[in-house]
Amino acid sequence: MNFDISVLKSYLSPHQPNYGRSDIHSLLEMLWDSYTMYNPIDNPQIRSRIEALRPVLDALSWEQENDLFDMVSGLCYECERTAFLEGLRTGMRLIVELGE
Repeated sequence: MNFDISVLKSYLSPHQPNYGRSDIHSLLEMLWDSYTMYNPIDNPQIRSRIEALRPVLDALSWEQENDLFDMVSGLCYECERTAFLEGLRTGMRLIVELGE
């Protein structure tokens, strides 16, 4: 069987999925979102690092503290998402290479 990815893409093109949220643009992102919803990333090291920020956060106004915590949380969130997606891509590449 000769698999042609362009045939698959042309079939799927008019049938764009609704991932339910405007910030999810791919099936991989939806998988990550669903996975982390039921398997939150939290451990003693993460809690310890947050506690290490406490003196810095306490020195700020309430608004500054919230802004800084939002920025740090957003950075961690994006790193977590990127690592998860790249791990899946790496696994898929490995499967392809093993099949060659």
